[in-house]
Amino acid sequence: FSNSINPKHDYKNLTTIFYEHGSSDKKYGAGQGIGIEKIKKYNFIFLWGDKNRQKILDLGIRLAEKKMIPIGGFRFDKYLDDKKLRSKKIETLKIKDPHRKTVLYAPTWAFGEGTLKKYVAQFAREITKEHNLIIRPHHHDRNYGKWIYYFSRLKGLKHVYFSQPVDIINNDILYDFAVSDILISDLSSVVYEYLITQKPIVLIDNGYENKHNMSEMLNVYQHAHKYDNTLDINTVIENAFQNNNPETFSKILHHCFYSINESAVDKAVDFIKTLQRTK
Repeated sequence: FSNSINPKHDYKNLTTIFYEHGSSDKKYGAGQGIGIEKIKKYNFIFLWGDKNRQKILDLGIRLAEKKMIPIGGFRFDKYLDDKKLRSKKIETLKIKDPHRKTVLYAPTWAFGEGTLKKYVAQFAREITKEHNLIIRPHHHDRNYGKWIYYFSRLKGLKHVYFSQPVDIINNDILYDFAVSDILISDLSSVVYEYLITQKPIVLIDNGYENKHNMSEMLNVYQHAHKYDNTLDINTVIENAFQNNNPETFSKILHHCFYSINESAVDKAVDFIKTLQRTK
């Protein structure tokens, strides 16, 4: 799940498989040579969908088709199968007023010019006047996100909640998907996974330029609502609710990912079983 293979290492006694932890707009390894060598080193690549495939093509390499295995998104299986995700998250976060609309703020980290430190305090003050706010920082920003959460509570702000990215059993982001009514993010891969909900998305243009080459149907940013610091965030949120376009989001979802309504986990297991049979 983490592209940490050493391209100089000999893995002759292992079968190596890369399945990207998410599918964002960022180039693999920022498009640097070491990222290219890592991708080439794996025996197989498990693909979420055509967005992953396009990111590999953008590296300027052509892998044998037999190495590219269409799997789909593991996360989608649980979201589609578990009808109790929402109630579980309400209980875990102890959300006091579940009748309020709930905003999920889930930005990326410094590698993708993440916006957490720029906007989280402002969002905690402003969004909670009208909605619940779940702060879900990237793993690398977890300590700062937690600090803002506790600071907000000390300041007397209500309706702000912290989803712990380290505790992936009790706080899998799928639970946040289920309990939220809208997503605010930037360049995080969460943006594309959130398409499964068909709920509104507000994106912050953080100025990140090292993106992979995308067609319109692989690019959420062209279709999501936008926010910058000149706008009132609650006005942007209300506009997104009133002008949501789930049909377009559904089309992008199916362009970006394989096997939306099938078990991606089963596909992966079946493929690994074929490898075992051939050894």
